[in-house]
Amino acid sequence: MVDALVELQAAPAAGQTINIGSGQGTALRELAERILRLTGSSSAIEPAAARKAETDRFVADIRLAERLLDYHPSTALAHLSEVAAGFTP
Repeated sequence: MVDALVELQAAPAAGQTINIGSGQGTALRELAERILRLTGSSSAIEPAAARKAETDRFVADIRLAERLLDYHPSTALAHLSEVAAGFTP
């Protein structure tokens, strides 16, 4: 992601929205379960009924980043354990 942000500084992208992400969907429950495992938390995941306009999976459309920046993500959520470590005592 950092490489993409550096490349973005020199890209002809003024006024455009460029998504940087893995391009792969991650279910929110899967993400929550991973975070709990990584942090050793005993918190419970309490699912609720979906709201009218609820989204349970987010996928960044990275086609513009691929075209303008030659961006190709290495792995999805690759650094999640490093981020989680910052929140673990």
